[in-house]
Amino acid sequence: MQSASGTHPFSRYELRRRLGKGGMGVVYRAWDTVDKREVALKIGEVPSDEAAAVRLMREIRHASAVRDPHVCAVLGTGTTDSGAIFLAMEVVDGPTCTDLAKRSRSCPSLWIEAFRALLLGLAAVHEKGITHRDVKPQNVMFDANGILKLLDFGIARSVQDETVTGTGQVIGTPAYMSPEQARAEGTDARSDLFSAALTVANLAGRGSSRFASTQFTLAQKVLRAAYWSPPLLLDFDPATPPELEDVFGHALTLKPADRAKDARELIALIDECPIRHPLGEQWLSDWVLGVIDENTALTYDAAREVERARLIANDRESQPARVLAWRRASLLTPTPPILENLERESAKGGFRFDEDFDEPRRKVLEAMEQKPPNPEEIRRASELFKRSGHIEVSSRLLWSYVRLRPDDIAAVRLLDRSLLGSNTSLSLSIARGIKTGGLAAAASYRPKDDSRTMEALAAIGAPEASAASPAGSSQNRSGGNPSRVQGVRSGSSTVPDREGLPRFLMPAVVVLAAAAITWILIVTVRTARDEFSTQEKRIENQEVITVVDTRLTLLDSAEASLKDKDFTAAIDESTRALGLDLSMESGRRALLIRAQARIALGDRGPARRDLELYIERSTSFSDPNLATVKRLLASLDAPDLNRPRE
Repeated sequence: MQSASGTHPFSRYELRRRLGKGGMGVVYRAWDTVDKREVALKIGEVPSDEAAAVRLMREIRHASAVRDPHVCAVLGTGTTDSGAIFLAMEVVDGPTCTDLAKRSRSCPSLWIEAFRALLLGLAAVHEKGITHRDVKPQNVMFDANGILKLLDFGIARSVQDETVTGTGQVIGTPAYMSPEQARAEGTDARSDLFSAALTVANLAGRGSSRFASTQFTLAQKVLRAAYWSPPLLLDFDPATPPELEDVFGHALTLKPADRAKDARELIALIDECPIRHPLGEQWLSDWVLGVIDENTALTYDAAREVERARLIANDRESQPARVLAWRRASLLTPTPPILENLERESAKGGFRFDEDFDEPRRKVLEAMEQKPPNPEEIRRASELFKRSGHIEVSSRLLWSYVRLRPDDIAAVRLLDRSLLGSNTSLSLSIARGIKTGGLAAAASYRPKDDSRTMEALAAIGAPEASAASPAGSSQNRSGGNPSRVQGVRSGSSTVPDREGLPRFLMPAVVVLAAAAITWILIVTVRTARDEFSTQEKRIENQEVITVVDTRLTLLDSAEASLKDKDFTAAIDESTRALGLDLSMESGRRALLIRAQARIALGDRGPARRDLELYIERSTSFSDPNLATVKRLLASLDAPDLNRPRE
């Protein structure tokens, strides 16, 4: 049986039935009379011009170049009697990714296997120097054995094709384009990684894409205007485990430079991901073929989340992570024991998973849907929902913020702790992965050890490591002139016999020895003091950084409370911020927030004192808030018409 592609006469194929029509031609199921097998025969229209012929021949050349189990194989090419070019391919008659998404609900352990299989196919394509440029659910099918196949190279481009379709022309499917592709910028293998991740997210979203409409104009408007933030699998399915969100985050970034460098790197991350099923790709094939049903797959993933919840420490810091694990398990398999545990754990921490949002929170979500917010607005919204106990919404918003601000280490650590708890060495590569392609998450949960303590010590100078430094440095200093300690004999390598020394030298030796010892002690004490002072400064700097972070968090929260008309919370948070060692600028900011909240509550006297103190502390006429403060103070001088007359 012939496996390699080559030029074939059209007469060797018997057309049986039409399978469908694509952008480059009509596809038929046909019988190869020579090799005695069924093939998929794609027949293009007779090229109307040279450019059309070049495009179709390019598809044939690209498809023929790749030989991989996850890429649809090209078996032969040729032309019909009318001059149309045809392409004979292996028959892939299983469901598409879209069909599977709509057929039944899938689970995270299936998504990751589909992503891995698709990446294997793309790796083979990319290693031939080809960019597919149209990876989407309709171009991902499964054969009779449940093996994933990548199809349709109609708009693929290799490094030799720059003159055929250059930069400046938008080609592809809008709902699955990478941002740079929608902006008609240069594309490469990393663009395919972005589209591949969105294609598999179609399984998580049960057939939905990231756009309500897939019209080209909408996609072009959204992506060109840069009004779009990296998508989360959590937006498609809240049962997504953090490890899987982390892996997909290496492909779903706005800038190509922040993605994994190639498909092989992503495959390596997936191979180390702890949520993979022991059967690997066979697990996906069995599900496609119906060997395992939907409930079996969901139960497996739910059991993993139950085990996660039981391993997370039973402390207050880890409570959100533990509740979220029970929540994911309940979404996958809502059995009575799981629901009871979720209800009990949620009641302990005051957490809730309903969508009964109050007016301020509902308006925040509506505003985000109408106009994509900036990162700071997302961070404030996360804090807002956290205060009401909606930790699922809060963590999703915090993750969105981290995708946009991966350098905010405090937010990364907060997200890590919220999702994984305090007793695990599993550390998500969220920021590290987005910026550099990153490392995989750890493969298992382990009991808490003292590694964090060692990291904290290292951050303030690692006193354990530097404990030997003073002695070592003093030894080096004293060793610079051995004759001062060992004696005055030139070339002597041992301490001279006391009786062998002339008497007049004995006092000199004693004095020199005493001086050397004194000098060593002085150097040792000075070095130790310097080391201690350095450590003190580092500790002090660390404390200052902590205070600054706490202060800014309190001020942001107070400002958000003021906007939400939660005036009591705004007063409380700004007062707590004023209790810290504040700079003049942030102190004035806290005073203004508290004064505005007090005015809203009718506390005119305390508000007046805050505003007067603000003016007293203001040292610059260019203070942008000074006019507002004076206006508020003037309003307090006006008669209060609502106050009853005496």
